[in-house]
Amino acid sequence: MRKRLILTTLCLLIAGFAFSQDEMKGTYDDLARKVEKKIRDNKKTKIDQLKVTNDNGTIYVSGVAKMFGSKWLAEDIAGKVDNVKAVKNEIALTEGERIDDVDIQGQVINRIRSNLTGSPFDIINVEVHSGFVRLTGNVRDQTLYDDSFQAAIWVQGVRGVENKIEHASIAAGDERLRQVILARIQREFPQYFNGKDPQVLIIVQSGRVALIGYVDSNVSVKKIGTIVRSINGVLSVNNQLQTAH
Repeated sequence: MRKRLILTTLCLLIAGFAFSQDEMKGTYDDLARKVEKKIRDNKKTKIDQLKVTNDNGTIYVSGVAKMFGSKWLAEDIAGKVDNVKAVKNEIALTEGERIDDVDIQGQVINRIRSNLTGSPFDIINVEVHSGFVRLTGNVRDQTLYDDSFQAAIWVQGVRGVENKIEHASIAAGDERLRQVILARIQREFPQYFNGKDPQVLIIVQSGRVALIGYVDSNVSVKKIGTIVRSINGVLSVNNQLQTAH
């Protein structure tokens, strides 16, 4: 009797799940068809069992995708179609092979690094928890905001991306400070700016300066901080430089 009860309950749950899957809001009208075509026409979106319905301008999109990028792009495409007021993204991500957060973080960092130009005025941090990526930092190169997000969403195993990267101030005073600070530090410590990736990053926001990176000694940490504090126009210095050893 107990086994029969469990089996009956299980059948009811399966039936209920199937019913809920079929009971998407809205109808498959001209607008829904237009959105569906645009999503299918984009070669980067790979969504199985794609279904699109329209409920008075609110578009519901469902299906199954292997990459978070496909899920995000489908919503982005739908939202740009004329007469679409809102998009409800109900696309599920397949579990697939479990990828460790450390591996995901490494892949995201490598992809973002390929977009960096060696400027000492840009910093991007990557955190990953259970497949969810959080991007933080401050960028003078404004293109890095979108480029970093796009780099992260197409990494296998990513289940979501929160972009908290800040745009650096481009006020004339801050631009002058960046160049003056770089010239002063580079003159005394050229070794920290050799190669593609500078070892000292200079973040300037409304006259406030943050120094981030690795140097060879505590003496260098203090000396660089002193140099920056002596520059006219610098309101404060947050010296986060660390020794490499």
